Amino acid sequence: MKESFQADLFGIDPALVVIPKQAKLSPAQQKFQTLTATIEASKTQLAALQTLSQKLQSRAAGELIPIHQQLAETRTQLAQAVDRALCSGVKLGHAQRRFVVSWLCELCDLLLSEDEDLELVCEIFDRHSSVSWKAMSEEREQLLKSVTEDMMRNMFGDHMVDGHDADNAEDLMHFVQDRLDSCAQPKARKKTAKQQEKLAKREREAKEASQSVREMYRKLASAIHPDRESDTSLRTLRTEQMQRLNQAYESNDLLGLLSLQQELEGVAMQDAMNASEERLKVFIRVLDEQHKTLREEFNELLSVMQQAAGEDGLFLSTPAQFEAHFELTLRDIRQLLQMLQDDLQSAQDPTRVCYYMAEVAEAVKREKQYERRSAKRSNRPNAQQTRR
Repeated sequence: MKESFQADLFGIDPALVVIPKQAKLSPAQQKFQTLTATIEASKTQLAALQTLSQKLQSRAAGELIPIHQQLAETRTQLAQAVDRALCSGVKLGHAQRRFVVSWLCELCDLLLSEDEDLELVCEIFDRHSSVSWKAMSEEREQLLKSVTEDMMRNMFGDHMVDGHDADNAEDLMHFVQDRLDSCAQPKARKKTAKQQEKLAKREREAKEASQSVREMYRKLASAIHPDRESDTSLRTLRTEQMQRLNQAYESNDLLGLLSLQQELEGVAMQDAMNASEERLKVFIRVLDEQHKTLREEFNELLSVMQQAAGEDGLFLSTPAQFEAHFELTLRDIRQLLQMLQDDLQSAQDPTRVCYYMAEVAEAVKREKQYERRSAKRSNRPNAQQTRR
């Protein structure tokens, strides 16, 4: 029970940490043992997430991106087909035509928001809209900038916003963030004698820890240097071990150094466990820092993967969840592509285009009716407000 609680403190699933039971270990030995097991579990978790990230990136490049390109092409062709039908005088009622035009402009706006260089789509939008897409997008950007500026002033005060020359909302947010960062920097204060002593102690401990890792590295490098081997097969093995040694040293991986030493001498971990209390404390400081670095790498990669997963990414945390989410996303986008391809066939067929556009008009009509009813309900006072 105690071992599981200690594992939880380091952010590791206790089920992943296997600590052999030994009697009469000192507190430092117990902590050293727990840390080594926890770091191994952290490495396993990080490696699994890195492998999954590479796998999903590869699948996204080979499967998702091509489908997204097909979606954009199919939507563009659909917009062209509906534009041709409207310009050719397809038989529609006045209200139906208005609904179809509204839908077409929204489709063009979606395409242009993803790629502003689609001149043909921009021409379709301008042909059916009372306002050009360029003018509408500029007006929308200025409105967003104005809303963002008001929000920043309310949140942080006028002094954090005054003097900006941002052209858009994103630049304005960066401007405010830079000012917040500059204000957040603490002013240097003269340290008290106690603070200076504490700082000096931390610096000594860091120096001792660094020296301990350096000494172990030099000892191992001297023992396994490839140039000392005349046998070709042994030299190849030593070269591989030297690469592992350099990688462990560069990443301050004490556990990696101890594992390599154990591989060579067979007793590295036990020797470390039986070291003096002062030596163990040095090892523990290095391992603490190593575990902190591993968790930071894991959390940073997890955050990147969650952002890449979109709106639902915040709720994903395990490889199985990420894979399931990817499969669902792939399935949904394939279904959407199939629906758009079916719509395109209907819009390009002279015998079906009229019925298709009537269906589009009816769908837009129902959507607008639903929006109006929702707006009325949201503006209607509730019973408690009415009684008051």
